[in-house]
Amino acid sequence: MAAPMLEISDLTLRFGGVTALQEVSFAVESGAIHAIIGPNGAGKTSLLNAVSGVVRPQQGRILLAGADVTRLSPHARTRLGLARTFQNIALFKGMTVLDNLLIGRHTHQRCGIWRGGVYWGPGRQEEVAQRLVVEEIVDFLEIQHIRKQLVGTLAYGLQKRVELARALALEPKVLLLDEPMAGMNAEEKEDMARFVIDANEDRGTTVVMIEHDMGVVMDVSHRIVVLNFGRKIGDGTPEEVKRDPRVQHAYLGQEDAADLAPDRARGA
Repeated sequence: MAAPMLEISDLTLRFGGVTALQEVSFAVESGAIHAIIGPNGAGKTSLLNAVSGVVRPQQGRILLAGADVTRLSPHARTRLGLARTFQNIALFKGMTVLDNLLIGRHTHQRCGIWRGGVYWGPGRQEEVAQRLVVEEIVDFLEIQHIRKQLVGTLAYGLQKRVELARALALEPKVLLLDEPMAGMNAEEKEDMARFVIDANEDRGTTVVMIEHDMGVVMDVSHRIVVLNFGRKIGDGTPEEVKRDPRVQHAYLGQEDAADLAPDRARGA
């Protein structure tokens, strides 16, 4: 049996006297879309911060493709195949869409400062190669029409798509998405859900996603982990999580859980 692409073991994270995560454990299989849900303050973003290296847990281990990354810097984790988007957009808004995506290719650049500083020769060859990758992602996410626009001039939904594009430019093994559909209208959510599924199915990217829209979560996820007050209270398929009384009580509510259709088509 293949090892999980991402494995969280007994993760505990404290901020002073506040325990954000308490002995959280779960595994994400390669090629899965794994959702993290829970009420506000449940520890979801703290979990992604720990996985991406923004904060360091007091206890537990984080394995990425079998490698222990618990004590590695965010940059080192990126080189090993971890990419992330943020709840609050973290783009260079004074730069173009293409330039933002090229920044996302930095871990794949092989020319040093001296060779890269000379346009002709290896520096030029590498720039051409990186631009080809970026243009493919532009086509993949259907943002050709805004590729040369300044990010700060774009509508919110398009900025969220550009942030996804920059994360995909890293060619990650695991993509962490922190509320990728927050603040979007229904049409924008449908587009983003489709792109997440396409990144997973067409590009083979394993996805770990925090999302509050339960319709989206139930439609696109293979498995769901539920957090409440920093503890894991549920872990299973969408159907299993939806039927879990602890989840219904802590997050969904009895009526909301009953309203979720059991046969919603994935990716519809």
